[in-house]
Amino acid sequence: DDWASHLVAFYLGIESALSEINGQLIPVDPGVIDISVSPEPGPRRETVQNLVPADKITSFYADGGTGKSFLSNLLAQSVVLGANFLGEFPTVRGDVLYLDFEDDAEEFTRRSFEIARGLNLEAPPVGLFYRRANQPLAGIFYDVMNYVTQSEIAITIVDSFGAACAGESESSRDSIALMQLLQQLPGTVLLIDHE
Repeated sequence: DDWASHLVAFYLGIESALSEINGQLIPVDPGVIDISVSPEPGPRRETVQNLVPADKITSFYADGGTGKSFLSNLLAQSVVLGANFLGEFPTVRGDVLYLDFEDDAEEFTRRSFEIARGLNLEAPPVGLFYRRANQPLAGIFYDVMNYVTQSEIAITIVDSFGAACAGESESSRDSIALMQLLQQLPGTVLLIDHE
């Protein structure tokens, strides 16, 4: 009975935090904009040319077990090195935070070394950072935001969308709340998702 009351209190705490965060982070609606009198924007900045625009949220979506985590780890190491992703797509050079809601540090490190060897490196490059997330993003958001801001992270990879949600990723309310949080992170966000 004591365990159940703690679980309920934890869930209610997450719900309360989400409500508070939603109230603070919902952007101001600029209303209708007359595009005909708006100045033309400059060229789009990209973190990975033709694949991942800079300072935006991009999603890798595919069935589970199809290699999204490996692919995103390769992308992360390419960005850290400032090397072409998959040998074809130029990247910016910058540090990367891999925010993992599914695996653990040991598995991520194992995969990182395998990918690094494939890139003819002895070890993963300096600038690849990892955090295992043991609770929904809402519960650790301010810590993550501070780290990303202070460390000038170029791209934050969130693996995966469903696990980062405080509720059900299929629920529009929970999905919108998570996307509003992610929009507040500086830099680029790569969101991994699957069914």
